Amino acid sequence: MRSENSRDVLIIVAGLAASLLAAAALAQGYPAKPIRLIVPFAAGGGNDNVARLVGKQLSDSLGQQLVIDNRPGAGGVLGAELAAKAAPDGYTLFLGGVGSHAINPNLNDHLPYDPIRDFAPVVLLASAPLVLVVHPSVPADSFKAFVALARSRPGQLNYASNGNGSSSHLAAVMFDSMTGVDMVHVPYKGLSPALTDLLSGRVQLMFSSVVAILPHVKSEKLRGLAVTGSRRLTSMPDLPTIAETGVPGYAVRGPHPLGKGPPRQIGPGSEDPSGMSEISNPYTRGVAEFVSGLRYDAIPREVRERAKLLVLDSLGCALYGAHLQWCRILQRTLKKLDGSRACRVWGTAQRLSAPHAALANGTQVQGFELDDVHREGVLHVGAVVLPALVAVAELRGLSGREFLTAAVAGYEVGPRVGLCMGQEHIGQGWHSGATLGVFSAGAGAARGLKLDADKTVHALGIAGTQAAGLMAAQYGAMVKRMHAGRSSQSGLYGALLAEAGFTGIPDVFESEYGGFCTTFSRSQDRFKLAELTAGFGSTWQTLGVALKFYSCVGSNHTTLDALREMQAERAFGAKDVKKIIVHASQVTVDHAGWKYRPESLASAQMNLPFCAATLLLEGDCFVDQFSDAVVADSRRMALAEKVEVRPDPEIGAKGAKYRHSVRVEVILNGGGRLERTVETPRGSGPNFASAAQIVAKFEKLAAHALKRSQVAQLRDAVLGMEKLDDAARLAQLMMMRKERRRAAV
Repeated sequence: MRSENSRDVLIIVAGLAASLLAAAALAQGYPAKPIRLIVPFAAGGGNDNVARLVGKQLSDSLGQQLVIDNRPGAGGVLGAELAAKAAPDGYTLFLGGVGSHAINPNLNDHLPYDPIRDFAPVVLLASAPLVLVVHPSVPADSFKAFVALARSRPGQLNYASNGNGSSSHLAAVMFDSMTGVDMVHVPYKGLSPALTDLLSGRVQLMFSSVVAILPHVKSEKLRGLAVTGSRRLTSMPDLPTIAETGVPGYAVRGPHPLGKGPPRQIGPGSEDPSGMSEISNPYTRGVAEFVSGLRYDAIPREVRERAKLLVLDSLGCALYGAHLQWCRILQRTLKKLDGSRACRVWGTAQRLSAPHAALANGTQVQGFELDDVHREGVLHVGAVVLPALVAVAELRGLSGREFLTAAVAGYEVGPRVGLCMGQEHIGQGWHSGATLGVFSAGAGAARGLKLDADKTVHALGIAGTQAAGLMAAQYGAMVKRMHAGRSSQSGLYGALLAEAGFTGIPDVFESEYGGFCTTFSRSQDRFKLAELTAGFGSTWQTLGVALKFYSCVGSNHTTLDALREMQAERAFGAKDVKKIIVHASQVTVDHAGWKYRPESLASAQMNLPFCAATLLLEGDCFVDQFSDAVVADSRRMALAEKVEVRPDPEIGAKGAKYRHSVRVEVILNGGGRLERTVETPRGSGPNFASAAQIVAKFEKLAAHALKRSQVAQLRDAVLGMEKLDDAARLAQLMMMRKERRRAAV
């Protein structure tokens, strides 16, 4: 089986040969004699292997022999010096690398050559990952075991490199830095002597080119542990990438540029097609590598089981939302614009194109303030992830396991972006479902489409530039309901376009000008980039997604729980209340604590005083308690006037994790006073709902759109997701044969 880097080389060499032949047309008679190709490392290494592949093909193409001249030593400095002093006539080429032209110039102020002035870049011949290999005597059978071993033996493990400043040296230094280990560097004059000492056990490990170590790994003379690139190798598919094994953002590839020869223009096509050669995007890439590298078996069982319950809850919310007034308006409008029948609109008989179906279905999930929320990350996750992902399943087909894996990818990414941005994101007036949500949707769709890390970077970059959504939408507008659907649509667009080769912002999180973080925080420092990749593979944000058992904004739930607990302690009703004071974070005050005005049903569900009044007057705050008829209910409005929401600096100081924490005081007419503090509502954290409660909520909501038999089939399909051959079955089970008339809310 041909290795990944071999394919890269053969493809690029063909382009190089064409480039040199094109140059011949510009300079008649070139080449008139053999061409020397200086390789600054010993025979048998990665550079040498590339050179010999190039040499044969170019000799055949140009009609002149290309002579390989190995000049090892000083990490490539000796060979580079020789090439720099050669005549610039096109008959001396130099096969350099990151060491000769990037690292050495930054480590040594007195190099005998200038990497820019003395060389004319021609083309990037190859860019290949390295492999971390160890001698069989090293007691570590996996990458994680090796990291643990290295941490337990600081300064005791020796690693070989091709020389100071080489790619293999850089890979090890970066590895030390990102894992916190301390290993001893032993530099050699190229790969061949380094590999000889590794095979003999004189050194314990090295980062090596694939071609050099592949036969030794297959013969078990060396043990491969991990790959430094962004994706696994076709020649060694069992080796994970370092990034996917717990070091997100780690990626090293060894470039082999060709220079010091014919003029610069002989290299058309040498431009990096990814557009990322000069980009610093460790966090965007770290997210992309986690998403593309996530595997079903790597997800803990607890997380998979929780994800199935989250999916079930979101689908129930969508089915209830299918026939709400605002959802019907959107469905009718999209139907006029769209004749496609590719994807289903859940709970209806309608079909639309994939992006429009994602828009409609996401709007339905978020349509009545019933859906999940990651409280600390400030995001309704299922509403943005699942509509895009189900559309992918309908377009391409996904097994239940692949669907669940992609869903978890989406549930992991969006909340981390929220943790990065912090509470100020909402405080500045952005609606997080419409801004953060694009990344959850893009991540889930990208994993569903099986995009590699490079394309996932672009999927995120395309999705991110579509982020938008204003919190003013909560005051009387239907459009707030559509924000999640729009995010889901944007994420799906990002993944589909990236799959086709369309490029996005490669450093969408890191960019100082116009990047997501700087733009939406209006700062250069009020965000934490490290949160984007923190804990990947060990801390699962999926377990932090909470479910709702009140049909209102999540900021209100702790207050409603506090009122219920106090009623259980001492019976009182609306007529007994003189005043209610809710002490809360500033975010809750801004988000839900304003003076109520009868503008719309959305405003009623967002407003904390109105929802508190609803609970006390109606005994609950679920779907049956909300309709257009209650928006101007005089009894609820009068009781809402008695509810005051005050900012409490002590609660705000606890941080995002406790942003919904409240201390509620109830002052009764007879002079009595009750007080209760609630930090996490029912359905969150340690108070997470039971499977039976979640199923009961789903069945109640789904019954508004589907027959009882369909509800049961859909429930069983979701809870047995890993057994599904085709996850598009979920969409089929949510399809009505023909529309049923229902009164709009």
